[in-house]
Amino acid sequence: MLPTFSTKTLPNHHSISTGLYQNKHGIIHNQMFDDIYNEHFVDGNGKDEKWWNGNRMAVPLYIANQLEDRRRASCCSPWIGCHAPYHGRRAKYFIRFNQSSCYYEQFDWTLMKLIDRSNPANLALMYIHEPDSIGHKYGPYGWQTKQKVRRVDRFVGFIYNRLKQLNLTTKINIIILSDHGLADARPYRSIVMESFLNKTWYDAYGSNPVYTLKVRKGFETVVRKILEPYRINNCKLKQSAKTFCVYSQQQIPKRYQYDYNGRIFDYLLLANEGWSVYKTDKDKQRSKSSFGQHGYDNQLNIMRPLFIAFGPSFRQQYYHHNRFINVDLYPLMLKLLNMSPNQYYHQGKWINVRSMLKQQYLLEKNKKNSNLK
Repeated sequence: MLPTFSTKTLPNHHSISTGLYQNKHGIIHNQMFDDIYNEHFVDGNGKDEKWWNGNRMAVPLYIANQLEDRRRASCCSPWIGCHAPYHGRRAKYFIRFNQSSCYYEQFDWTLMKLIDRSNPANLALMYIHEPDSIGHKYGPYGWQTKQKVRRVDRFVGFIYNRLKQLNLTTKINIIILSDHGLADARPYRSIVMESFLNKTWYDAYGSNPVYTLKVRKGFETVVRKILEPYRINNCKLKQSAKTFCVYSQQQIPKRYQYDYNGRIFDYLLLANEGWSVYKTDKDKQRSKSSFGQHGYDNQLNIMRPLFIAFGPSFRQQYYHHNRFINVDLYPLMLKLLNMSPNQYYHQGKWINVRSMLKQQYLLEKNKKNSNLK
């Protein structure tokens, strides 16, 4: 599975929820600026729905589920973006993200909603912030990160065993996934923007290793000249190719699906794998103890997230060889909720994931056998 670009946390959660690429749903980074509102959005501080409802055609999965039937209930415990209302609607059950909350308490609360006698949830989404947090500090190969991965693995085992005790494993489909990978990023492999760009010429929105640059009026020419060696046409030929590249709006690769959005400005600055880019030297000093990073090109192997699924609807002992992107999960999850994969607007491709399901696989197998007769 591939994440969407940029390979940051909030944008990829919203891509999974909506089946849309970031330039369509509007959450293009964990940190961004909106010209229309003249406001900054930093790591989810935007609880107002104006940030999350960037596309009126988008319907988050937890809302789509409840629109299908008034008796249905969605549960977010928590899920990024679920705290914001969608045109006045919310998931029936939700709690806000709290980094100090206990995973086991989160799951106990979720389980109570799944087995609630009056209005049980038929869809539950749950997010835990580890091993992301510790991975940023110690890197993907640090023993502390590996230890945290083992703890999360034990927690997943606890979930399965708890569901098994209640005879729910034959009734519930479970998807275990992550939003992105993690690259080894040593502090000495870093670039500071103010070392080659005067900070009075532009505004940079985002965070290491990916930013969108908005050039201030009157400085367009000087900024263009300074960035020329780093622009993608020249980048491959120069030493800068080992550190970072700059794309103008017109040069952003189509596969990124990261253009033509009001929160993406004149240039996209993207570090290469393992490199860091900071706005100021002060930012660099604050991050000198950080050894792990994500946000890079979404086709890098190191950025690939985890995907495991099991339950009554999924094929057993099956390895999905076809590459897919996380927006493809939206039609898959609609199907798991007994809805048409194309019931709501999305950019996912049902054909990329449908063979994961038992029923779909048998239908296609029978159809193929019929054609051979």
